[in-house]
Amino acid sequence: MKRLKYLLVAAAIVAPSSFGQACDCVGGESGQTIQYPTLEIISRTSTGIQGQRHSEDASISSDGRIVTFISESDIFIDDDSPAEQVFAKNVDTGALTLITPGYYGGYADRDSKYPVPSPDGQYVAFLSYARNLTYHSISSGLHLYIANMATGDIRLVSRSPSDVPGNNPTNSRPAWSPDGTKLIYVSDASNLTVDDTYGGEDIFVYDIASDTNVCISCIAADANMMTLSSFRTRRSPWFPLT
Repeated sequence: MKRLKYLLVAAAIVAPSSFGQACDCVGGESGQTIQYPTLEIISRTSTGIQGQRHSEDASISSDGRIVTFISESDIFIDDDSPAEQVFAKNVDTGALTLITPGYYGGYADRDSKYPVPSPDGQYVAFLSYARNLTYHSISSGLHLYIANMATGDIRLVSRSPSDVPGNNPTNSRPAWSPDGTKLIYVSDASNLTVDDTYGGEDIFVYDIASDTNVCISCIAADANMMTLSSFRTRRSPWFPLT
């Protein structure tokens, strides 16, 4: 059961410097201009229609332009889809984009979760149980994907060098490198790289440009990467070790 049946995804947007309100404040001067942030409902269409079902799991790009979230609201896609879809809201334009269309049409046939936009908002990384987002034959479990906001293309990240989907789930929320060129994540899959002989949870870094995964926890410690324990305790995935 969902903890909150009707959760509005909202983002606090700081008002421009020209916006303010004059007030007599205790400890302040009469007529002092106070800047207040404004609160905007993100889970609504570009025409302002609010989602009629729950939305959650929101994340915002570093530049504050793109907000991603998941929602069951069929009003966003004009279809009574029971699966939680991933959406991206452009705060500047108000445009709402479906991130999880089916590869052969329609929509993701299973729930998706943990959407995270890249720092510049160019990509959205997310996990999904869906079996129809790419041409790959997905049997079950969570897999990691990235979607290109400009082209709409979806790429399966958690796959082997021979283009076979991961043989075990990827359960962690992915994290972007500061420059938006790489993703770090934890997976139980043992076929994502050739050097993963352990078979348990490992840390992987995916490079967008080369379209390859590197198993960080399978090799000697990298001075620029963190440990598995620090990932689980939610330290910054790109925190330099000293």
